[in-house]
Amino acid sequence: MKIDIRYPLLFSALPSRCYSRKDVFVSFLHTADVPEVSERDVETVFAAETSTPYRLVEFDGRLFRKLGALSDHETSRLLDYAFQKDEERNRPWPFTFENGRANPRPVSQALNNHLCHRLYLEGGEHRQKQIEAWPFVPFLTGLRGSRTSRNDFRFEDLERKLADIDGEEFGKGRAEHAAEAAKLIVIERDLWIETTPPAIKVGVAGFNSSARMVMELSHLPTWLDADLDVQYFPLTDHSAALEYAERATKLTHTGTQPFEDYTHERPFTTDTTDLLSFDGDGYSCARTALILGGDVARSITNAPELVEKIGDGRARAALLARDMAKAIGTDISAWPDMGDLVNDITEAWKMTGRKPGWANIPANRHGFGTMICDRAADTGKISVFATLAKENKP
Repeated sequence: MKIDIRYPLLFSALPSRCYSRKDVFVSFLHTADVPEVSERDVETVFAAETSTPYRLVEFDGRLFRKLGALSDHETSRLLDYAFQKDEERNRPWPFTFENGRANPRPVSQALNNHLCHRLYLEGGEHRQKQIEAWPFVPFLTGLRGSRTSRNDFRFEDLERKLADIDGEEFGKGRAEHAAEAAKLIVIERDLWIETTPPAIKVGVAGFNSSARMVMELSHLPTWLDADLDVQYFPLTDHSAALEYAERATKLTHTGTQPFEDYTHERPFTTDTTDLLSFDGDGYSCARTALILGGDVARSITNAPELVEKIGDGRARAALLARDMAKAIGTDISAWPDMGDLVNDITEAWKMTGRKPGWANIPANRHGFGTMICDRAADTGKISVFATLAKENKP
């Protein structure tokens, strides 16, 4: 079945009326040939007891979650948006809302996060280079202010204004579109997408005196989740999630609010399959090292004298982590094993002053930052991260 999907596309080119090459960040219409399969061809491996049934199915050795009926307007919206607002883009897919329905995310979400992070890592002193890429997206202030959406900038409308397009970058972007579209299937007129395993998500909720840790069910992000207070645990490792929640709650604003565990709110059943498991320690180690390494690398780029302060070895580790973070995609099985680098990276981040960067760290920044670094270093020592191979390092 032919389905049109809008994905973000990032490449360099020379726009008209510009005197130098620019990063071009636009929406691209990709037409995918999505396979159609019968309900008889899939097997349910996870089911949650909600008012609207929520299940995960196995097909061709892969795990899938339902996006919605092809005829529904909401499903079309998931295909039509290449970009999301910053505050929405990083939120992982939860299991269900109060009404029992999953909170929809555009199919472009993971790729959007990766491309924005790549721009950030190349952005020098600029925190939001995706705003400054061509076409420029202005901020409008005031009570009636709003921001122009990058979804308004479509490649087919702007192609005539571009010269000297970087063919290698353009081709890489189109290959990423094809890889993302290959995650889709149609089952009896419903659109499904390949998904990561379900996970116990533990992170800070509330503000100031109400801040505390909350445990809930989610799906493992296929991008570098910038909220480093959030940690992900396999469904079978509730005790480790509980231990982290108790420890982290003490670091919130007052340290007196009890954490909340919503993981048993909706009973679920699972089948015996490796598709529902993942290496939580390895995932956490890789994610933390790649994010903090990129932040340190930016600090070094902006202030080269920091190399002398932190040492050549730690600087090289951070710069290598930045290059890895720019190279990875949405297949977490291909993410590099960071166990050999994580200690140098976390030490470098602390030595460079824990500067603000891609990583979001909540109030009590010093306490949370220290815990995050210690935890990443500890998991780096014990994790096999069996699905990740060191030969994936660029």
